[in-house]
Amino acid sequence: MAEKEKYKPQEKEENTRKNEETVNLNINTVFTLFLGAMFIMAAFQTMQLSELKQDVLAQKNAVEELKTVSFSAPTASAPAQTTQTIPDSLTNVPDMVGGC
Repeated sequence: MAEKEKYKPQEKEENTRKNEETVNLNINTVFTLFLGAMFIMAAFQTMQLSELKQDVLAQKNAVEELKTVSFSAPTASAPAQTTQTIPDSLTNVPDMVGGC
């Protein structure tokens, strides 16, 4: 009996060490997987940002082209001015909606 009791504390220590190693391994594995997922997400967002930047530059160039086209186009005669009458129901409307 004394021999069996003598080995039990050693077995408990070994089991405790194995459990600690398993927990450390699991934490390291989870941390590594999390870090890998974050890296993949960052790479994906970098690609999206690059595409977005190209789209913005293309739109900017299109706007610049439209500005040059609209300013260089020959001007037509001004359209005849029409007078608009304000309905009587709108003449007493306050200047600011919801204001004092």
